[in-house]
Amino acid sequence: MSVAPQRGVVPRRTAALLALSCLLAPAAAPAADAVATLPTVVVTATRLPQGVDDTVSDVRVIDAQALRDARGATLADVLRAWGGAETATTGGAGQPASVFLRGTNSGHALVLVDGVRVGSVTVGATALESLPLEQIERIEVLSGPASGLYGADALGGVIQIFTRRGEGVHASAGVGRWDTRVLSAGVGRRAGDTRFGVHGSWRDSAGFSATRPGIGFLHNADDDGHHLASVNAHASHAWAVGHELGLRVLTTRTRAEFDAGAASNDVNRRRLGSAALESRDRLAPHWTSLLRLARGTDDTRIDGGFPSRFRTDQDQFTWQNDVDLPLGRVAAGAEARRERVASDTAYTRTRRTVRSAFAAWTGDVDAHTLEASLRVDHDSQFGTQPSARVGWSLALDAAWRVSAAAGTGFKAPTFADLYFPFTDFGGGFTYAGNPNLEPERSRGVEAGVRFAQGPWRAGATAFAQRIRDLIATNATGSTVENINRARIDGLTLDGGWRAGPWQATARWTHQRAIDEATDAWLLRRARNHASASLAWTGGPWRAGAQWLATGPRDDTDFATFGRVRLGGWGLVNLHAGWQMTPEVSLAARLSNAGNKRYEQVRHYATEGRSLFVSLEYAAR
Repeated sequence: MSVAPQRGVVPRRTAALLALSCLLAPAAAPAADAVATLPTVVVTATRLPQGVDDTVSDVRVIDAQALRDARGATLADVLRAWGGAETATTGGAGQPASVFLRGTNSGHALVLVDGVRVGSVTVGATALESLPLEQIERIEVLSGPASGLYGADALGGVIQIFTRRGEGVHASAGVGRWDTRVLSAGVGRRAGDTRFGVHGSWRDSAGFSATRPGIGFLHNADDDGHHLASVNAHASHAWAVGHELGLRVLTTRTRAEFDAGAASNDVNRRRLGSAALESRDRLAPHWTSLLRLARGTDDTRIDGGFPSRFRTDQDQFTWQNDVDLPLGRVAAGAEARRERVASDTAYTRTRRTVRSAFAAWTGDVDAHTLEASLRVDHDSQFGTQPSARVGWSLALDAAWRVSAAAGTGFKAPTFADLYFPFTDFGGGFTYAGNPNLEPERSRGVEAGVRFAQGPWRAGATAFAQRIRDLIATNATGSTVENINRARIDGLTLDGGWRAGPWQATARWTHQRAIDEATDAWLLRRARNHASASLAWTGGPWRAGAQWLATGPRDDTDFATFGRVRLGGWGLVNLHAGWQMTPEVSLAARLSNAGNKRYEQVRHYATEGRSLFVSLEYAAR
């Protein structure tokens, strides 16, 4: 997918909707400073480079300024604060983190790193805790069914992470509570038609106990520390006008202690990474081609009371053609993916392949913007699955805009769901995977209205989604089946105000996420969640405050295996920065300033008040 500026954007639409784009992207990045610092182009919404103000879809952008304001935080923290997502972490930094987009399950958000899948096909999700913020330049969050663009696992949306690739030299060091130490450094250079760079980061923390005593036999009172080291390298060469070859490699290594009983020292060791070789070629004045060969890897080893080993390799091929048409642009092509599992668990099958064809179109007709996408995936395990998405928006005048969209999505069954071997646990209890599973499928619609005039902006998006064939354990607990259905309805209101050095934003989502089989609330999904922020910039100084709130939600009590209600909570985070010289800056972040005691997951601990201070050097 190209990230070059979009050609043919209609100037009067861009001017009319410039303030409106601030509502779409900055609302996701409330700490962003000025309009000029915001990304002007996104690619996740349509697979085509597109101005943020011209997107029909609900896409939020977390930009570099927001990531700087979040120094010391985790990726899950950032997605909760700026991405419009709900999250749940089983302990502190380094512990497994789940993300919920618009009330869908944690495995319903497809995570891409520079366009490459890096998730585990045994777990069915991506280890967000193994992706350090120090290696991230920008994040785009697309909410709503997006399988028409990206295929399996994009049932609830897409989170695309773009790694650092800037030119210049940077280095930073930070310290925080629980003996947390963070170092990062990197260099990016251009020599004629060649660009290259390497960036490294290191994080170590003594941490705190991931569990609380109420969890029962799983509790271990020792501190659960973590260590994360990563390297991101990239190189590209323009060997002719309009033709460029590029290579990107990201690898992270994590060592995270966790609790699985008082008698054992349990450690999760993970290597997460991606590697991609790309050729970007302008084949004609109106035709650009992208060829990508890539591999995403999740290699996990668990030591302790319940040792295990799981490795996922996803070999990926993408051929995408971006073509300018008399009306709009189209992205069309083909993808292929081979998934392989290596484990000390003897899965009955360890490989499957997916072959796909896709096309996405976007165009402007007077004050109308139209989008459409269609994709067909053929999986060697469950056959052919078509997906589609359509969208429309209308600029009523310079201030008002309305939009509507509809799409389908699906989630492929995991290898654990399909191929877990028959196991006799004793006492008459046996379990095995179900190779006859079908994908989880969904249909969703949304409608929105947006306003932007002067210093004010506001928006409302109503959404509804139905998910069928949800995979769940059967009545006897002997296997999993497509037996559940869910319905999710909601409304998101967001707005902002900017005057001089001040900027304020607020966002509130009200949703209903119900299991239709039992009429019970989906676990760890709140009826209401909200955020608000106030930021000030004056000369070399920057300061801000952010409030996050989540209402009550249901969870499973691991001590009794019964259903329990978790209380709601609200947090205040503060941040400040001082640009000491053009190259050197000092920053501080106070998380959970009120030292709120709360739970994201029943009987799992959360971070109390913590201060993180960092010193950064950056020069071109």
